[in-house]
Amino acid sequence: FPSHDTIVELRKKWLILIFLSSIMFSCGKRKADLLLYNGHIYTLDSLLTIAEAVLVKDGKIVATGTKEQFQEAYDIAEKTDLKGAYVYPGFIDAHSHFYGLGTFNYAVSLFDVKSTDELLKKCQDFHKQHPKPYLIGRGWDQNKFSNKQYPDNESLSAAFPDIPVLLKRVDGHAALANKKALEMAKLNIQSKIVGGELLSKNGKLTGVLIDNAVEYVERIMPSFTLNEKVEALKEAQKICFENGLSSVSDAGLEPETILLIDSLQKAGTLDIRIYAMISANDKNLEEWINKTPIRTEKLNASSFKMYCDGALGSRGAMLKKPYSDAHNYFGLFVTNASKAEEYISEIIKSKYQLNTHSVS
Repeated sequence: FPSHDTIVELRKKWLILIFLSSIMFSCGKRKADLLLYNGHIYTLDSLLTIAEAVLVKDGKIVATGTKEQFQEAYDIAEKTDLKGAYVYPGFIDAHSHFYGLGTFNYAVSLFDVKSTDELLKKCQDFHKQHPKPYLIGRGWDQNKFSNKQYPDNESLSAAFPDIPVLLKRVDGHAALANKKALEMAKLNIQSKIVGGELLSKNGKLTGVLIDNAVEYVERIMPSFTLNEKVEALKEAQKICFENGLSSVSDAGLEPETILLIDSLQKAGTLDIRIYAMISANDKNLEEWINKTPIRTEKLNASSFKMYCDGALGSRGAMLKKPYSDAHNYFGLFVTNASKAEEYISEIIKSKYQLNTHSVS
């Protein structure tokens, strides 16, 4: 059998022959917008070919090859010497929260806090700079605290007695809410949450919410304005493009956000390609299960996202043995078995796929 190098050479010659033949039978030079040359261009074809130049027209790659080939066959509007730089196909994030990324601008960043005092100061500073009738945040992790314990809301409630505050943990499966937020959500020590928990200490709620309990407070928080939602999506796209992502899968969106994405893509405001999963709940299934999935050049909304359990860091993931730091606690099912069976039965009979979060 011929060696791999021989196959690559034969393939290159064959492609060049086809390319030159097409030139001979065409009338004059064709038009192209951009030529990138003198680079290392990873095609990721079956032979992992690395090309020296790439030709672009109307925002799409026409061909890869050499500068000489393309200059002979095309009138090219713009030429860029890559000076040995590397070019890769756009990266795809198979599990992201694209819209959530964009909304970080409206939330206090708590990813680096190492104590409850630091968490409180960050919240106070952010609220002074961005005063609103509510406060949201994201990123705290009790494992970075010296005592490794969940925070409580005592100092948070004292600092913010009149507005609801909801600070999500780094994984999004837990949150800290102040007293005002709990009152507005009508949550108390007697409240029972299916698929979630309200942590308490000495007969009082600590403000820490696990999994489905977070939703009860989210419901009473003011919604983003349409303009804020649009700006969030544009900011998320900017971040993705800056980091080489050309396509993302958003693992759980409300239908109205998906429709907004669709409208912005059609208007040319959003260019990034998105595989959008519809959050699986009773309301969304009832309204969308019989609708035709959305499939355009840039948007695919043809699946539902269901949660089986939570996350390890917030002790919501279901385990066969109890957590080492939580006596006789095994985690929880965010969607119980009977409800999961109902969703699965409904979705598999429809035109939609089912995607499932499961750590267990």
